[in-house]
Amino acid sequence: MKRGYLKGIGDGVFKCVCAVRQLSIILKEEVEIQVAESEFEKMSVLGVTIHNGKDNLDALVYVMDDINQPIIESVECEQFIYYFSQFFSIKDTDFTNKVEKYLRENGLYKQLKMFNKLKIDIAVATKNNVADYMPRYLHIAHTNFCNAQCIMCTHYFLKNKHAKHLDERMLDKFDEFLPYAEILTLHGTGEPFMDKNILKTLAAAEKYGVQIVTNTNLSYLSDELFGYVSRIFKQLNVSCDGANKEIFESIRKNICFETFENNLAKLRTISDQVLLCMASVAMRQNILTLPEMVRFAKKYGFKRIAFNCLKAYKEIGNYEDELINYPNVASRSFHECLKVGEELGIEVLVPEDMLLDNEDNELISMEIQKMKEVEAKASDNNQEELSKKNKDMELTEVPQVYDKESALYNCDGICDWLAEKPYIDIDGNVAICCFNKTVIVGNVFETPIREIINSPVYKSWRQAFYDNQMPMHCGHCQFVQNGTLERLKVYDKK
Repeated sequence: MKRGYLKGIGDGVFKCVCAVRQLSIILKEEVEIQVAESEFEKMSVLGVTIHNGKDNLDALVYVMDDINQPIIESVECEQFIYYFSQFFSIKDTDFTNKVEKYLRENGLYKQLKMFNKLKIDIAVATKNNVADYMPRYLHIAHTNFCNAQCIMCTHYFLKNKHAKHLDERMLDKFDEFLPYAEILTLHGTGEPFMDKNILKTLAAAEKYGVQIVTNTNLSYLSDELFGYVSRIFKQLNVSCDGANKEIFESIRKNICFETFENNLAKLRTISDQVLLCMASVAMRQNILTLPEMVRFAKKYGFKRIAFNCLKAYKEIGNYEDELINYPNVASRSFHECLKVGEELGIEVLVPEDMLLDNEDNELISMEIQKMKEVEAKASDNNQEELSKKNKDMELTEVPQVYDKESALYNCDGICDWLAEKPYIDIDGNVAICCFNKTVIVGNVFETPIREIINSPVYKSWRQAFYDNQMPMHCGHCQFVQNGTLERLKVYDKK
């Protein structure tokens, strides 16, 4: 007797049971079919067995339809997919490629995305370093033009010198990428809504059923842009460092606070459709007002506000604006932010390493006095001087070619970025991830993305993870540190 377990839900499981029963009759070989308890009652008449464990199975069958997708497991027995009323082995790449081709040619993009994810799950479960699929998530740096001159940013003194928009050839590449992609994240060091091709990019995303995630200073929100935000955006991160005109405009120079608030009011009308997140840089200039920022975000329908500490630029010389100089003031303010967030029902993310168990009131007074005595760096004369001094500085980092081995850490699984999230810079260069974006492994204008994600470097990095070892320079990644990678668990150093 053959023993098999069916994993799935709904009518698909019922149809699969019928198909297995018919197959057993044709082959004249009895098959004991096990299903989950939730499916047992209505199918007991078909001679199925309630789930009593999956040990010593001959086969594990995943039932898939256009709504429900199974989670592939790492097991020793044969594994099959039941889809389109057919069984096929997860190792049968010829059949999966035929299904993918059928979905692609018939414009069934929703089903194609689900099937593409299934292929990724199979590769991860079987620890296959070959990517027989397309990326689920695309991170594309599409502009470094910005209309703001924030005092903590290189745009403060570079303005838009050397800036450029996404290469227009990328619009043609979207037909290669987007049918398979679920999320398109628009990165860059500029303002995304200023990109001259932003409407064409969003139109392509809508055509292929792709959701958008991006950051914006929200200084510009036309009716056409707002329409796209309401229809296809999954998450919009809005940069804001002050809850009143004085602080806001003193930090985000060239941005009008009244215009910003008007655009926030428009967004509030669709806050149930789009995840609105406020992103704030915490620094000396605004640290005492951060709790008010939480109230401000809640007022305009934001579900989350995330505070990140300022990192000084050596070119600006704003080291005295960093909060490491005022630890007690920072800790008290962040604790108050968490308290206000809990009271109002808004998620608040703060740098946990800045939270002290107890703040010293005497030191708080001393730190506040120290903050008042700092000479302001942001002035017209200072800005012009920095602009001349750094006139040859580039807005983007210089790409490097990765060609050496790294020390390794212990881990289980694989980094999400290596599995399904390439980073593409403004010139079409593909990097391992957004953290290692200077590690270039190909260019989409020269090589198809399928070939790039199967380059020797990509495959060797995947294999390292599948060997439970993580490259050392991944250890400082924020996603590794905060444990938000879905496919990876990180342990101690070797």
